Amino acid sequence: MSGGAATIAAAQAPDMVSGIVEINPFTRVVKPDLGAFVKITLYRRGSLLLGGVVGLKSLRFWLRYLDVAYPTKPADWAELTAGLRAKLTEPGRMKEFLKAMNHGRPR
Repeated sequence: MSGGAATIAAAQAPDMVSGIVEINPFTRVVKPDLGAFVKITLYRRGSLLLGGVVGLKSLRFWLRYLDVAYPTKPADWAELTAGLRAKLTEPGRMKEFLKAMNHGRPR
């Protein structure tokens, strides 16, 4: 998500950013696909989990979403998710993470 964060920072304060390089960024506004939601189980499951992350402000749903998003796990998956859990349970971290997830969505 750092590519998206860098793009947002550059757009909001272009005088403070001389340049960015993005590799596989997630910077577009996500548009739901009803057809995919109905037909594709993983799309539906991921969408519902993301809805739980945003709607319920749930770290548990975020970790479950990652489990769906990465069906093939790297060898250090347990350590990666443990580190993520530890970081996002620090005071204020989940709130800021949710702000990044909601950027660009209609309010």
